[in-house]
Amino acid sequence: ARARGAPAAAAELVDLAINLGGDKPVRRIRAADHHFRAGDSARAYGLIKPTIDELPSGPLRASALNLLAAMRINDDGFSESIELLNRALVDGEGDHAVVVQSLLLLSYAQFNSGRFGEAVRKVHAAVERANDLAIPELTSQVLTMSVMANFLNGNGVDELVLQRALDLEDRDADIPFQFRASAINTMTLAWRGCLD
Repeated sequence: ARARGAPAAAAELVDLAINLGGDKPVRRIRAADHHFRAGDSARAYGLIKPTIDELPSGPLRASALNLLAAMRINDDGFSESIELLNRALVDGEGDHAVVVQSLLLLSYAQFNSGRFGEAVRKVHAAVERANDLAIPELTSQVLTMSVMANFLNGNGVDELVLQRALDLEDRDADIPFQFRASAINTMTLAWRGCLD
């Protein structure tokens, strides 16, 4: 259902599974993610916060912290999201994909908090780690954030990195606008005056 673009239906199905006796932390995290994507932030918060509190340190809790941080970023809660993501980095150590996701979100939150130098350092760390992964979609997002961070920091557009991000982008994937290579390509073209 989610892959077809119906996160509300996906959330309802996972909620049914939970209510029918399949209540597991991983299902609550998945349900929270679906509710969040469907626009029901209140339900998503209600699921994710108690789940985080009961999880032991590790990659699953780091993933849950990443989701909660993404929700806070969506609400302009950048300071809180930075704290959550720093916790996620500690919990997720050992799972490179989770750490890369944490670094990606952390860079974005820091940039929006005016911490430009920290944001650039975090995105560079994400790029280094992402290069070791065979996850094109995540690598595209990290490279996209790298292009954006460097551009907004006054370093121009790295055309080669942007092209690689575009080549790796899955246009059908459910990715936030700010991490879509095609969206950032359009924005940087407009900001440079290449309006046509």
